Amino acid sequence: MTHIWWYIARSSGLTAWTLLVASLVLGALASGRLTEKRGSLRWLLDLHPWVSGLALATVALHIAAIVADTFVKISIKQAVVPWMSPWRATAVAWGAIAFWLMLVVQVSSLARSLIPKRSWHAIHMTSYLLAVLATLHSIQTGTDVSNKYVVLLISGGVTIAVAVSLQRAFGVGKMRRDAQKQERLRIAAQREPNSASGR
Repeated sequence: MTHIWWYIARSSGLTAWTLLVASLVLGALASGRLTEKRGSLRWLLDLHPWVSGLALATVALHIAAIVADTFVKISIKQAVVPWMSPWRATAVAWGAIAFWLMLVVQVSSLARSLIPKRSWHAIHMTSYLLAVLATLHSIQTGTDVSNKYVVLLISGGVTIAVAVSLQRAFGVGKMRRDAQKQERLRIAAQREPNSASGR
């Protein structure tokens, strides 16, 4: 029972990272319109905020367990303020910055109706930076990175997240080009009758 908080910190950290990546993938799938069926899209949109909230709650548990543990000896201030930790300061700082970014994204999502669409979208896009920082934090502070199953988890999660994000980026670009093409065709179609009537 001596190291119970340390075990909770390790397990909650990996769980939080997994939920974060899952949330990122769900958001990319929904926002990128990579699903054809409307029912699937609605399901993704409903699931995405729930997973994001669960990820934040798990991060809170992770921080609480780190503070409660006596092996590392980090205060709450040192855990959430970047570069104040006496233990692996830079690695812990990545996690602290990721935590604040996650909090900002979550609050902006709850207040979405009060925020301009462009501002909300810009804030939400920091989720990708958040995922990168969380991954760096997991690799540099994690005592389980030598475990082959953890390596498989992180490698698989990163691969899936990158693949879906790239597909979303190119997919959204194609959607915009198609929309612009349709708009040009619509304008051209409107001009043709006018040109004919002027003859």
